[in-house]
Amino acid sequence: MHARLLLLFAALAGVSIATWYLVRDKPPQAPPSVKTTAELLIGTWKIVEQEDRPLPPNVTAITEFTEDSKSILRLAGGDPSLTTGSYELKGDMIRFDYEDGTGGPLFTWKARIESITDDRLVLVGIDGKPKKAVYERQRGN
Repeated sequence: MHARLLLLFAALAGVSIATWYLVRDKPPQAPPSVKTTAELLIGTWKIVEQEDRPLPPNVTAITEFTEDSKSILRLAGGDPSLTTGSYELKGDMIRFDYEDGTGGPLFTWKARIESITDDRLVLVGIDGKPKKAVYERQRGN
């Protein structure tokens, strides 16, 4: 009888240890990292719509945002060009200052970031044209 009680006690102890092992507190998982607007912005984006209309098929407009706040605008089709400048991001507002190639100002555009994801960027102009531009990520982040 003593042997049976000892065996029962050992079996209960084994079940208890196995249960504890399965339900014990595991180290908390790190939450998935959420990218900031600035981190999402870095990369190369293709303008696919302006003023709620697709760009003409013969026009390609690519904007590159660098980590050091530089902006490079490449236009192809029609009159191809490369325009460099800078951008300043404050909250959901972005200001572009492009140069004319000699270091002088060419144009400034201020916009609000309506939405930004890993794949899509929507800017709504608050100062100048275009009033709305939709971008799709080409590469980067």
